[in-house]
Amino acid sequence: MEESGSTADIDPIKPAPLIALYERLLADLRDAHFVLLELGVKNGDSLVMWRDAFPNATIVGLDLEIPDVEMVERVHMYEGSQDDRELLERIGRDHAPEGFDIVIDDASHLGRETAASLRYLFNPHLRPGGRYIIEDWFTGYTDWWLDGRAAEESSFKSEALGRTRWCLGRGTRFPGHEFGTAGVIKQVIDQMAAPLLPWFAGGGKGVELAVSSLTIEGGAVILTKSDSVEHQPLVEG
Repeated sequence: MEESGSTADIDPIKPAPLIALYERLLADLRDAHFVLLELGVKNGDSLVMWRDAFPNATIVGLDLEIPDVEMVERVHMYEGSQDDRELLERIGRDHAPEGFDIVIDDASHLGRETAASLRYLFNPHLRPGGRYIIEDWFTGYTDWWLDGRAAEESSFKSEALGRTRWCLGRGTRFPGHEFGTAGVIKQVIDQMAAPLLPWFAGGGKGVELAVSSLTIEGGAVILTKSDSVEHQPLVEG
């Protein structure tokens, strides 16, 4: 099958800051052989972008409806939900038995679904050293997203900060925003602490996500998987 169209023929589906992020983040993969999975592909424009940008990559897309766009043999599309564990496992077996190199979540931007994809893909189906990118995580700070809520005033205002200083050592929580995808990212931070603390969340016994680093950008969060762990389910069952 011949490649059809080009990124010049379509309206960009991702905002300019994200395009710049990907140009920087994935520059070393330009001519590499690797496997990229994107959750949420809408009209398929991003699949065309990945296809043209990475001529040696295998590109896999998942959406609730398969877009009507012609692709080459190395681009594969699946219909289904991002929280369908059996489907995600089948995609992994079909196209990345050694693990995906890049996973991009541009699907629902809802906390529960985002957490489910992360749970089902990160440990068992991402290669050591691979990157898992969650786009538009700021929806958790908005009233116009289904599970979001408008952010309150910053807890670093002088009055609030004074109260947190007063309560240090008393086991009192710092004020923070934990709705939607923003809450998922904060739970990931908790999980990153697990292997450091034997009494917390299993203490490195397979409960926590195997995250070696977490980078927060304006439109996306990048989780890098530890290169010293083997693929295994986050939890059994």
